[in-house]
Amino acid sequence: MSRIADRIQASGTPLEKLSVDSGIPLERLRAFLAGEEPSLNELRRLASALKMKLSDFVIDDEARNRAQFLFRQTIPKSKLPAARFIEDYSSKIGYSLELVGKTWSESDPIIHFKIENATYEEAETNAEKFRTMFVGGDLVGPLLNLPTIAIEKLRVLLFVIPERAVDGASAIVDGYPFIFVSPRFPPRMLFTLAHELGHLITHHRSNQEFACLDLFNQTGKIKRSSKKSESFADVFASCLLLPRAGVGIALKKIKEVGKLASDNIGDVEILYLSRIFGVSFQAAAVRCEDLSLLPRGGAISIYEKLVKEHGSPEKRAAEINLPPRPKIEFPAIPRHLLDAAIRKVQTGEMSIGRASAALNLSIADIMAQPAQSTH
Repeated sequence: MSRIADRIQASGTPLEKLSVDSGIPLERLRAFLAGEEPSLNELRRLASALKMKLSDFVIDDEARNRAQFLFRQTIPKSKLPAARFIEDYSSKIGYSLELVGKTWSESDPIIHFKIENATYEEAETNAEKFRTMFVGGDLVGPLLNLPTIAIEKLRVLLFVIPERAVDGASAIVDGYPFIFVSPRFPPRMLFTLAHELGHLITHHRSNQEFACLDLFNQTGKIKRSSKKSESFADVFASCLLLPRAGVGIALKKIKEVGKLASDNIGDVEILYLSRIFGVSFQAAAVRCEDLSLLPRGGAISIYEKLVKEHGSPEKRAAEINLPPRPKIEFPAIPRHLLDAAIRKVQTGEMSIGRASAALNLSIADIMAQPAQSTH
């Protein structure tokens, strides 16, 4: 039985009443029960009549329920009533798996990362391994295209979902990796993405599922979390986005161009670093401290001084006419998810209406996208 038929029958609404409420002829409703796919307009009418969301007709309920359970384990029970974002994330996981199917295999690239004790050394080693595997061995340059790398090379289903209470979230369900990032200052989003990748490589185990929520202002802070898994994810993100060799080369060039004679690192050098590597001032300052380029406590000291004297690091950068930050783009929909929907439409497994409802894209937008091969 199709998911549409399941929804109609589960509602308990007599077909005659549903026909009246939805304006859909009785014979069409019977066709849906027999497995025929409705149009987008018919789906909208059904959703309205049954008091459901459009996406309810394309969600893998089993996967959504498992994702909800996993996410609920990550926050105190007292906060659950206000955690509406869990439903949003779980629904995205449910309809994504309905589109892409169960694709986990031993060849998935994320399985190659091994974390034993979540140490700083392991974070550095795995960040270099990431760059070796997915960035052609570049151990120097910025990773401003990390969203594309995560989607295309690690097969991560990456979504940007507005949520004030959360910086980011990650999960593995049915072997498929998911990351959710809230729209913020783009350098902060980039660091959150790298942080969530740290969680994925830490928790990935064959046929095991997990979920993690990073609440507001938990990622990329100067004072790292005392929780080992969170601290490791931050360190991994720092090592990945600000590679040791790259930082050294960049600082040498900054001092040459700026004619800065002192060997000490100050706010100007860190501001330049933050722009070159696409991260926040805080992230760049902490990396300098980790590399012993600043004394312990130096990152927070310089940051607090900038806030006190200039309002923020970005205002200080504007005052000294630093070049604008490079653009960091997060795709609206992962390409392989769109491809999966297009293939299902082309093979007749799913109507264009259901695909439109699942992706929250217009039919015209979907039809304008040629399917691409995925590997």
